[in-house]
Amino acid sequence: MVRDAELLTRVIAIDPRRPDPELVGIAAETIQTRGLAAFPTETVYGLGADGLNEEAVCRLYEVKQRPRSNPFILHAADATTALSLADTVPNAAEKLAQRFWPGPLTLVLERAPRVPAVTCGGGEKVAARVPDNTVARMLIELSDTPIAGPSANLSGSPSPVTARHVLADFEGHIEVVLDAGPCRLGLESTVLDLTEQPPRILRPGVITAGEISEVIGDAIEAAPQASESRYRPRARLVVVSAASSTTAAAVARGLAASGKRVGLAVSAEGADEDCCHVQRIWGRMTEPEAIAAQLYGALRELDDAGVDVIVAEGVVEDGIGASIMHRLRTAADAIVENAEMDTASE
Repeated sequence: MVRDAELLTRVIAIDPRRPDPELVGIAAETIQTRGLAAFPTETVYGLGADGLNEEAVCRLYEVKQRPRSNPFILHAADATTALSLADTVPNAAEKLAQRFWPGPLTLVLERAPRVPAVTCGGGEKVAARVPDNTVARMLIELSDTPIAGPSANLSGSPSPVTARHVLADFEGHIEVVLDAGPCRLGLESTVLDLTEQPPRILRPGVITAGEISEVIGDAIEAAPQASESRYRPRARLVVVSAASSTTAAAVARGLAASGKRVGLAVSAEGADEDCCHVQRIWGRMTEPEAIAAQLYGALRELDDAGVDVIVAEGVVEDGIGASIMHRLRTAADAIVENAEMDTASE
């Protein structure tokens, strides 16, 4: 992306526990004047625009390089405001909002007339959530509008979990970045479509199908793997399934022997310092939440190290592990399910 020499991106350090309203207000003024401001959430950093202003939303699509058929999630400061973005609110939405908001759950409902169709990818459904982040909710309140806030990365690349990641993609293209440190969860919100019966998970996240079922009593259908390229690092990504008969380190060693510069993203249990050029340990297998929080940062760091190939160790596909593997499978150029690569995924 060619930078705009006339646009200076201002980075504002924010205390995540006690955010200064005057500092957050600088970003809110940017939103109110149809500008773009990146902000932290509990999931990943978002790139914010006035979600009810068509001009601002169109600029958001342009800067993010995102197809206009791909809708944005609207972020609200409270459940009442979030649900007011829908034309009708089913009982299931009220129950889920009471249980999971603020939090990493996005509900897809019928769009209210006041929400521009362009914000919703030209369709009749609206996606809304209430973030569990003090800085994010303060920004929304001060902006006095729901904020369209997709992940603050160029479309298709790994999501940002730090302000540094945001700047790598958008410095010189957006007005403000609120830097409140790393995001707590590291995976995007679970997206649940309540316009279908049974309700359907469009994107798995930290909140699992089982937890949702406990609240609304409906069977939840897992979404099929997305065909659109997402979460991809610049380097080729090879994912080794947890069920594979080989290890990620062994795959990395073989690729390094063939002359490739290889980076390994691996658990503490699977680490092997001698197998490749660069290694990034992203947590323990017994703590998948920690791996989720480090996932995108590890992919970006290995990219920055200049490797040709990243070999990522998969996790058991249960609970949040299923959400981690959804991201890795979607991003992968090849998947090792047994001892050999699945060439259909190359």
